[in-house]
Amino acid sequence: MEKKNYSYKKMLFLLLSAMLILSTCSVSSNAAASKKALKFLKGKWYSNSQSGYGSTFYVKFTKKYAKYYYADEHGKYHYGGKSKIVSTKKYEKGYWIKLKSSNGGKLSYVSFAKDTLDNFSTWKRKEFPYKYSGSSSLSRFQP
Repeated sequence: MEKKNYSYKKMLFLLLSAMLILSTCSVSSNAAASKKALKFLKGKWYSNSQSGYGSTFYVKFTKKYAKYYYADEHGKYHYGGKSKIVSTKKYEKGYWIKLKSSNGGKLSYVSFAKDTLDNFSTWKRKEFPYKYSGSSSLSRFQP
């Protein structure tokens, strides 16, 4: 009976060790993707939505947040809130950025092209075709 108990403990130890090693590998690769994604995101991104003065808003990405600035009737931008960056990961040839707004809303930005971020009001990839917002998508260049 002592031998069975020893085998069980050894197997449990090996299983937990393997899980720890795999989780460490996963975190380091995600950390590298996150670092590159944050470097890619850094700076201002302008909305595709237009007013008489240009973009109706722009987003400034920091390490932790996406900060939103909205244009008034004179074309001046004013801070309008922020969303927390929950995760960044490599996605196809670009990045998938998941954000959570202050009211709990979930949204994603996906970079399918070098200078654009497509906006989806979901974190679920299978819902992308139904949750796309062209007017809330972003571009590096102010239209």
